[in-house]
Amino acid sequence: MWTELLDAMNRKGLKNIELGRNAPIEDLGLAPFIRKFPHSPLAQLALRVGKEDIPWLGQEGASPQQIEDAEARLGVRFPDSYRQFLLASNGFLIPGSFCCVLLPVDLVRRFGDDNADIVALWEALLEENPSLAAEDDFSCRIGNTIQVSEGSFDYDLFALLDTASTSPEGEAWTIMHDRQGYEEYETFAKLAEEIGKPRQHHVA
Repeated sequence: MWTELLDAMNRKGLKNIELGRNAPIEDLGLAPFIRKFPHSPLAQLALRVGKEDIPWLGQEGASPQQIEDAEARLGVRFPDSYRQFLLASNGFLIPGSFCCVLLPVDLVRRFGDDNADIVALWEALLEENPSLAAEDDFSCRIGNTIQVSEGSFDYDLFALLDTASTSPEGEAWTIMHDRQGYEEYETFAKLAEEIGKPRQHHVA
């Protein structure tokens, strides 16, 4: 399954690079990731985007031990389709996409680690309206969700794993969260399918 999904994401990323061939990395959404994690092999690959012909935008797969170490560090069990993604490619670039960097497993972290301001806003909202917590909305526990993507700072888009919940597919919900709201995917693989869809995408 992941061979086809990764191929689709790769085609989408390469098409967006071609459409934005004269655009800077900022316009392809890669600059924040490169600045934040300059020593990551995936960031080094991102630096070459638009400067060289890059046939593959992924990485060698993570080892089972690397995945287990990340799970132990975070105190969670990753959803099966996300584990399969990491085994197939330890991070992936989809320049110009709404989710332009899927992080390597060593950079996956709790959303609250880097986004205390957003978490504080939700906590204040819950304090004003405690009934929201009864709705079991993931936003009530957003600080503990697992951030698995890095996006363009222009959109503040994050792919999150809500490991405290279970979708009808039997996996943790995968959430695409931004300032306007969020979209839920029953598996991480379904998010990958959406990313790889061949639709027109404007690159500035």
